[in-house]
Amino acid sequence: MPQPTSPINFMLEQYFTDELIINQICKQRIKLAEARHERQYAARFAGSIPESTADHPYYELLPPRRTWSAFRPRHRRARTNPDLAALKRAVIVMRTQHPELPWVVALNRYIHDIRTRVLSSQPFAFSSPSINWERKKPGQPEFRALCRFNPDDNLILCLVARYLCDQFDQLFSTSSYAFRAARDGQTPTHHLAFEALYNVRNQHAGRDLYVAEGDIKGFFDTVDHGVAQAAFNRAADLVDVEDRARQIFRASLDSYSFPQNVLQE
Repeated sequence: MPQPTSPINFMLEQYFTDELIINQICKQRIKLAEARHERQYAARFAGSIPESTADHPYYELLPPRRTWSAFRPRHRRARTNPDLAALKRAVIVMRTQHPELPWVVALNRYIHDIRTRVLSSQPFAFSSPSINWERKKPGQPEFRALCRFNPDDNLILCLVARYLCDQFDQLFSTSSYAFRAARDGQTPTHHLAFEALYNVRNQHAGRDLYVAEGDIKGFFDTVDHGVAQAAFNRAADLVDVEDRARQIFRASLDSYSFPQNVLQE
């Protein structure tokens, strides 16, 4: 494992600011709206009964759509979701100008509760995720188990994962492009990976080059939690991951195991 030349330490608290929590809630709200729109679009063609009002806790923490639609930007920027931009802008403005609104009060309380749960010294635990089943191939009797955490746990997992991604990034090889943290405002993508491969090809013109691919079937279903924890600890010690983040990682392992949560069903 590479050693960090000059360790960069991030604070877990930096990843649970009001802005980042709100951003995560808004992104999930937009996903819910897009999924509901697709279902309603298909239902209209099929002549089905219109879907009732969605039931999700985030609906109580944000302004109704007819309100935040008025904050839609006039000029659409490339690679920017206008609905997400409008919702985030509406929340920021109305949270300041109308602190008495019920959804603003609920949002402020929710942010406080999330921060307290993550950053306090109290024991931490996740609820076990619910398991949904999806066919791997249409018509085939083989299914993929999909784990779904409750909204609070999912938000915490997403932001802690971002913290760990930034902390561990300094240990990654420069030739590794997946799951990398943003640097200089840019996150490595498959385009950069392709460019690196293209340069290697040009540097060795006329020579035979070979590609090796390895995969472990059901990797996340077969790796023992003790092995995962040991690997995490070795990396965490090199970059000084906070104790609270270590506790949360351990709690994520404790909340789910393939034999108990999937095979048992």
